Amino acid sequence: MLILLALGGATGGYTTGHAEIVDIIRNRGRPYLFSNSCPPPIVGAALEVFDLLKDPSHVQKLKNNTHQFRTGMTKAGFKILGHAECPIVPVWLGDAKLAS
Repeated sequence: MLILLALGGATGGYTTGHAEIVDIIRNRGRPYLFSNSCPPPIVGAALEVFDLLKDPSHVQKLKNNTHQFRTGMTKAGFKILGHAECPIVPVWLGDAKLAS
């Protein structure tokens, strides 16, 4: 089972997972090269989210919201990538200029 966790977004980040995967990210991941550590408020917020996710109703709401977003974006004509159950929903635009 692959477990990879990334926190922080544009404020820096923290990644955890199998050592081999983290090593690849550390050495090959372009955003990682110039990153800094997570600020304490981001870590605190992430810890709170982990506590919230212990409640099955929050997990179900996240699944419902993910499904609703994926369905709506698909109906709107967007190409949606990734696993259907994953709350990280990549939207493929297919054009770098459009994406920027």
